[in-house]
Amino acid sequence: MKSTSYILCFLLFTVKAFSSFAHYHNVDFGPRLLEGDSTGTSFEMTDFRTEHIVEQPFENKIPFKITPYSHIEGSSASATVVDFNSSGFVEGANLGAIYTEGNFRFTTSSTWIADADSGTGGSAALYITSGSDPITVTVETVDGTELDFQSFTHIVFFGTITGIEGFKDGSSEGTQTTGLSGTVTLSNTIFDSVDKMVITLNASGFPIEGFDDFTFGTAVASDTDPPTFDVAPSASSVTTTGFTAGASIDEGGDIYYVVVADGASA
Repeated sequence: MKSTSYILCFLLFTVKAFSSFAHYHNVDFGPRLLEGDSTGTSFEMTDFRTEHIVEQPFENKIPFKITPYSHIEGSSASATVVDFNSSGFVEGANLGAIYTEGNFRFTTSSTWIADADSGTGGSAALYITSGSDPITVTVETVDGTELDFQSFTHIVFFGTITGIEGFKDGSSEGTQTTGLSGTVTLSNTIFDSVDKMVITLNASGFPIEGFDDFTFGTAVASDTDPPTFDVAPSASSVTTTGFTAGASIDEGGDIYYVVVADGASA
């Protein structure tokens, strides 16, 4: 389900130019991307153009810098779906503000009503039928375990979900504000390792809304290990108008180079 996120990698080193007399002026010193496949293939860059070149002794510094950047990779091995079908719901039963099933707790600022046949495909579901806007629905693990909160079904009558916020150990991981109707797919960047989410909705004065098929997976771990170079960075064919740079790293990503003025700190 998850796709590996790409990272920006930078490496710092200094290369003496093969020519001993030249100086770059009016150079664009912003970061530039080395184009190419970052894994197993060297990058090459030959479009390093300058203006007003004057001849004087110099050391040409070609800076690259590598900085670790946390990224997410991996996928959920299995999924747990809470669909209320084995809950023995009695149609119209008042379940109060808190309903617990297994390790999952569902809390609303309204009141939960059991519905035996109005969920997905005529199945069971949790409904709210009262309350004042904004109405909240909190879904969390009872023991505080982080999980990948993947999706749920919002059975729409009159209400509109305005936001879904993810929490981990009491701290907000962010709020999703798009794709909030029908089958709601939760954002990987917010919900793939949380222990709670809070759904906020506006029922427009008619609070009749259903919820079903809450799907959870194994929490996805953050990979904070920086990549390493399997082909060392290098620069060759340095001239007054360009050079060829080569590098390769051991995982997917981008490598950037930055040009700095002669004598400047990288």
